[in-house]
Amino acid sequence: MHSISSPAVMHPLSLSASSRFLSHKLLIPSSFFSNFKTTHQGFHINFTKVPTFIRNCTSPPVSAKPSSQIRWNRTKKSEPDKKLQALRELFSRPGIGIDAYIIPSQDAHQSEFIAECYMRRAYISGFTGSAGTVVVTKEKAALWTDGRYFLQAEKQLNSNWILMRAGNPGVPTTSEWLNDVLAPGAKVGVDPFLFSFDAAEELKEAIAKKNHKLVYLYNPNLVDEIWKGSRPMPPNKPIRVHELKYAGVDVASKLSFLRSELLDTCSSAIIVSMLDEIAWLLNLRGSDVPHSPVMYAYLIVEPYDTILSEVESLAAKGAELWFDTSSVNAAIVNTYKSACDRHFEIHASGRKAVKNHAELEGMRNSHLRDAAALAQFWVWLEEEVDKAVKLTEVDVADKLLEFRSKQAGFIDTSFDTISGSGANGAIIHYKPEPESCSVVDPKKLFLLDSGAQYVDGTTDVTRTVHFGEPTAREKECFTRVLQGHIALDEAVFPENTPGFVLDAFARSSLWKIGLDYRHGTCPANLLLDLICEGKFYEGIHF
Repeated sequence: MHSISSPAVMHPLSLSASSRFLSHKLLIPSSFFSNFKTTHQGFHINFTKVPTFIRNCTSPPVSAKPSSQIRWNRTKKSEPDKKLQALRELFSRPGIGIDAYIIPSQDAHQSEFIAECYMRRAYISGFTGSAGTVVVTKEKAALWTDGRYFLQAEKQLNSNWILMRAGNPGVPTTSEWLNDVLAPGAKVGVDPFLFSFDAAEELKEAIAKKNHKLVYLYNPNLVDEIWKGSRPMPPNKPIRVHELKYAGVDVASKLSFLRSELLDTCSSAIIVSMLDEIAWLLNLRGSDVPHSPVMYAYLIVEPYDTILSEVESLAAKGAELWFDTSSVNAAIVNTYKSACDRHFEIHASGRKAVKNHAELEGMRNSHLRDAAALAQFWVWLEEEVDKAVKLTEVDVADKLLEFRSKQAGFIDTSFDTISGSGANGAIIHYKPEPESCSVVDPKKLFLLDSGAQYVDGTTDVTRTVHFGEPTAREKECFTRVLQGHIALDEAVFPENTPGFVLDAFARSSLWKIGLDYRHGTCPANLLLDLICEGKFYEGIHF
């Protein structure tokens, strides 16, 4: 086997020229909750020692370039999309009255990876990638996604949809497109729970150039209206304590830090809505989101869905709330108008990013165990290929899961394993399915991008191998990817240098021959957490 390996960085085939969750209900000592009470999915956090609640340019019209002429699995143009029809019928309902509706990927916590019941964009469009935005008008439907998903979107969208390759020359933004296709003075509807306050304000300002009005539709979400009985139930899985030996810092210390921040900013309360921050602050872990150890909650609400009434109650008392408007949704901020001029960044994310000794030790140990599982796996795979055993991409992914699940502290995969033979490796977030996946071809490159959630850490590892003799072109591309790794590894830079600056070190060797890749350079391998942590990982998407 000729191993030409790359960490979870560059997919060599994506270069372009221009669970099992092993959960148990735990009996948690009452002393653990001496400062707060919790009831999940009606998550009530009530801190008794302190009166605080801790969370739960004018542009010319642009025409979009059409999607590729290669359209796999597309319906005939004459076949109407019943979901789009049903959605458009709601536009004229009393109390709605809109001309367009925007459906983002996020849930109410601005999460990239979400529970199935909140995958509204995927339901309405059929596109299952993790990033994308849908805009539906009375006559048109368009989906924006980034370069990681161009190939996947071409396959999954039917002919009723326009694919907008975000970042490509000549492709408008969502607001530019709305300004181009709608008559002046149109009403654009959004679910304010699915937009951060900052994003909603930016959109409102952009479409106002054509006198369009942004309409907040608090209830119901229009996609939920047509999804109805087939919509999956909201998750309500057990929560478990993340032990102190892995967390490194107890809950009381974390809350004490936040309380000192409250005093410094003269605020009465903090609202935190990012799910990974909730899990970190309370040393709790859940499994409400596939492959992510988080639970749906606000650290301020009594029942989960009464967040707005809780905010209204605080407003009535004259409390000044502390918001991170880049992550707290517009519904919450708009409910508390007086807080809109207090734009503080929640420091929990920065605090969480600086790892303590126990967390660093957990990262090292989990990666060592994961490396052992991968070593066993690659030995097995090479032996099977040498014996000419016919293996599908799904077979390979399942076997890797088997090896990982035998490691101490294994909980789940950290994302769906990307097992791609040949051209499938170029689909950046490719997910093999039993009924359609390819057989692993020893004469082609094979890419395996995978990771695991362990009780003490999270991993994400990509390796690309060839079981025969790579072509000269494959060797050249791979060598330049390796040069990027070396350049990044040897880079010397000042403290607090932003990740996008370092990104150039990884890409420069490819740029010299007119190549690039359409995904991030590096994920953040964390501590039983999201695979990419907040604002601190290096990736840039075009």
